[in-house]
Amino acid sequence: MLTIGANPINSRVMLAPMAGVTDVVFRQLVRQWAPDSLVCTEMISSNGFVQMRRAKKPRDQYIVARTDTDHPIAYQLAAHQE
Repeated sequence: MLTIGANPINSRVMLAPMAGVTDVVFRQLVRQWAPDSLVCTEMISSNGFVQMRRAKKPRDQYIVARTDTDHPIAYQLAAHQE
């Protein structure tokens, strides 16, 4: 069993981060088949993460949106430099 901090991952299945694929809808589909798996979002810049959380369009929030079943989840964050 894999443990991250105090969080045990009770599955041998992990969803790899895939650009343009691992949005909230896809993660929900994965949860139907592997409910205890660790799912990942696609990589997003830290600045993009903040902007997407504030987005007005629902489509812009799909990457960072979470549902009640989205646990455990890993966010892949890239540094933002100006």
